[in-house]
Amino acid sequence: MRSVSAVVLSAFVFAIAGQAHAIPFVGIQNGSFEDEMTGWTVSGGGIDRLNVSEWQASNGDWSVDLNAFSPGAVDQTFDTVIGHYYVISFDLSGNPDGNLPYLKTLDVLISGSSLNSGGVWAYSYDTSIAGNTHADMKYLPHAIGFFADSSSTNLKFESTTTAGAGTSGPVIDNVTVVPEPSTMLLFATGLAGIAGSRRKVKNRGR
Repeated sequence: MRSVSAVVLSAFVFAIAGQAHAIPFVGIQNGSFEDEMTGWTVSGGGIDRLNVSEWQASNGDWSVDLNAFSPGAVDQTFDTVIGHYYVISFDLSGNPDGNLPYLKTLDVLISGSSLNSGGVWAYSYDTSIAGNTHADMKYLPHAIGFFADSSSTNLKFESTTTAGAGTSGPVIDNVTVVPEPSTMLLFATGLAGIAGSRRKVKNRGR
């Protein structure tokens, strides 16, 4: 006869599985900046949207330098389901034109996140170390995972590159958001497996 705990855990697994199929696809609009800046709001000192005639993009033909005349920012709000886990990914490089400072810095701010204090992640890219060029921008992929605590989440990329950088800042491309319901499903399945193994050990001892 199955124990009450095993029955409860099994029900939990099936409930999570059902929710996983019910989660709608959630994504960022125009994450590779191919359709000008549709979907994004530009703020601060502005940005430069550059195509492959200027330098290599990581996806498609366009990328964004977050420094126009001074540090700028782009942000976008997307729908989320409270309590579900999401992964934001993006590719990061830096303007290789040689303007100081070589170290390009930016903050990624996520409202509606319950993982990071203040919802701020800091990143940097040093063009003097990376040795990137217009032909080979040497993009580095990054990912941030978070649980949503709101029905909508705002994602913002904000340059913090100052000290005379002018038009030479961090470069971003290929921004995506993907829901990951399988994380909770695997966790629940693991709990059920542990409960089952404990029950078998107990039965062998009788």
